[in-house]
Amino acid sequence: SYIQGTYDTIPYTSELCRQILNTDVLTEDLNHTPFGQHQMEDTLRAYSRLVLQLLCFLLRSEADLVLPEAVSQALAGLRLSLNREIDDVTSAIHSLLLALWTQNWCSTQANPFPDPTICFVIHTQLNHDGSLKGPKDVTGIFAKLVYNMRLVFLKECQRLSAEDPAHPSHAVAARSLRSWFTIGQESTFHSLRSLQHRASSIVVSTQNEPNMKWKDGSNFSTLIYLGQEISLDALRNCQGAIEDTTRSLLQDTLLFGHTFFIDISMLKDDMGNSQPGYSLFTDRVNAEVFGSPDQLIDHILCTPALRRRFVIGLRDGKIIWNAITLSAWLNAYSQLDLLCLIQAEMNCGAPGRTTELTGMPRANTKTGMLRALRIIDGHVALMRTYHKMRAAQGLDRVIPHSLNASLAATFIYKEALCRPFAELCASVLHPNNSKVKSYYQDYLFVNYDRPFIGDDISEEMKRWTGQHLGVELGIQKWRQCSTPLRRKHAGLEEMWLEDQDTVDSAQAGHSHRVDWMRYGVTERATLGLAEDYIGPFFKTSVLW
Repeated sequence: SYIQGTYDTIPYTSELCRQILNTDVLTEDLNHTPFGQHQMEDTLRAYSRLVLQLLCFLLRSEADLVLPEAVSQALAGLRLSLNREIDDVTSAIHSLLLALWTQNWCSTQANPFPDPTICFVIHTQLNHDGSLKGPKDVTGIFAKLVYNMRLVFLKECQRLSAEDPAHPSHAVAARSLRSWFTIGQESTFHSLRSLQHRASSIVVSTQNEPNMKWKDGSNFSTLIYLGQEISLDALRNCQGAIEDTTRSLLQDTLLFGHTFFIDISMLKDDMGNSQPGYSLFTDRVNAEVFGSPDQLIDHILCTPALRRRFVIGLRDGKIIWNAITLSAWLNAYSQLDLLCLIQAEMNCGAPGRTTELTGMPRANTKTGMLRALRIIDGHVALMRTYHKMRAAQGLDRVIPHSLNASLAATFIYKEALCRPFAELCASVLHPNNSKVKSYYQDYLFVNYDRPFIGDDISEEMKRWTGQHLGVELGIQKWRQCSTPLRRKHAGLEEMWLEDQDTVDSAQAGHSHRVDWMRYGVTERATLGLAEDYIGPFFKTSVLW
């Protein structure tokens, strides 16, 4: 409640205050990207869970810790508040975390780790047998703690500006607290950030130990992973079974076996259009190709057998829908979305970040996010932007994934024909829930009444791979075993890892980035990717 309550106030806090909070160094050259909320709503759960674990650690280990008077009093206050109102508990939590993270913790020979937060991190890195986890397991802990620290200081800025005349604004309050959330000062924040950088450096520079091998004589087509053989033939069978199920679900269940024809080759996509609400499905040029957006609804109403299933009757000239039947259809639609998700993750080139995949917009948004599904050079493509250097570089990178013919057709048909009826179902089943309605209007994938999360994709992948490969492969394990197969059978020269020169741009006397951003700019430049780099991305997807 404390973390969520503070998190919800982020958009209503001064932008300057949030820029100060998001600046690691004690300088007037502020980070222009303000401290903000996560991309996905459920991400905060893992962050707040870590704070709860830290509080439990403090309560249980108080006798073993050497705490200054301010922290001891705040911890005692938390104990007393646990039997009181929720407001008393959240106030006590804030006082304890603030006291904990505004202390100078000086190491001594007798107590080399005096900071309870660092002690807590050490405890999280112990395996059940007493051994230590690897550096890759601690970087996420540091990142979550740093984010939570900024939340606590955000809360304190709000409290000071509301209660203390000496701090008339959020920004003034933030400046008074800067020494506690910047590096180069004796503080828990400095310790965490320093350790985070060191751990990240070790992870980046250390090669993983081999955890799989090529089967002898397989010509690099079979891996031995987790004690099981994983072959390209078995993967093809798995993907073929998923495609067959997807096709049957779309044609027989959602479209009721009726033939709707869309000539996908005739569809156009205005690549340079960034207007809110635009997608290839709303483009007037494609209206004749798609036909009426309500043709599935019309088919249900005009087919007696379907009408009896879906319609109860009329009241005041309005259709009374059968909620049970609508719910069953919408469940099937969600299952189709899930099958599309795992295929996009498994067979469209290198797997991307599932958090981004589940939150893809179906049309341009008012906040500047561009539609994820596009048609480029005959490819139906999903456009991703996430890469692990985004935070360090401060910019997105366009990463297109070409869909195979079967999956591309499924996307087109489900969005053009099924989506309008799915929106109607959501409106009837959740008449007073605007959030659910917005999911069907805004998201490319919806899990009935909520967005999908990574666990949904992982569990579905495990089900299919367990059945066809003999080993359950979730998201993480799939990335491990698919990489060497892709590298051997669908690899291309890496052309878009850094801002490298090409021969042509070098002859012109400038970098390749300057070449495509400043000279001969065509409509394809609106994608945010060099024109000669689009092809290799699609070719990699197609080869795989």
